[in-house]
Amino acid sequence: MALTSDYRKAYEHARQELADLLQKQLETEQRIVVVRKSLETLAALCEDEGIEIETSVEAAYLLENTNLADEIRHILVGAWPGYLRPNKVKANLEQLGWDLRQYKNPQATIHMVMKRMAESGTVQEGVSPEDGKKLYRAVPLMPPVKLTGKLSELAESSNFTVSPRLAKAALKAAKESMK
Repeated sequence: MALTSDYRKAYEHARQELADLLQKQLETEQRIVVVRKSLETLAALCEDEGIEIETSVEAAYLLENTNLADEIRHILVGAWPGYLRPNKVKANLEQLGWDLRQYKNPQATIHMVMKRMAESGTVQEGVSPEDGKKLYRAVPLMPPVKLTGKLSELAESSNFTVSPRLAKAALKAAKESMK
């Protein structure tokens, strides 16, 4: 019986650690966007003042190794839980150092990428109450709240549904833990 209790404690500890790590991941993704924008702004200010600086290898790496869709998702995660219009996403891309001149119509390209992301479920689409225009926001991996571990409470959160497969697996695990 004591062994079962130890397993349950270990499980609860691991479950809470995963919830904490997912929360930290969201916060880290948001912070990375802020820091990258700061780097670009500071680099421009230094250039205006004639101050020589070394280019950020890390920021350059991200620019070279991130595609447009990934970068848009990072921007939307950075703005979470808020929604952004495509023109704000475009402005953010430019603040991050993206050269959008390669696109014939950058605004249309960004809008199409966001629309496809909404269709795939990685982004939520909304409508501005002021003017009826489309808005978008990221769908985080997990709700950025401390989870209680109760599926019923998790299912009640606004952006999260429990699939029948997950509910069945959780019920099976709970039954097995009671044996």
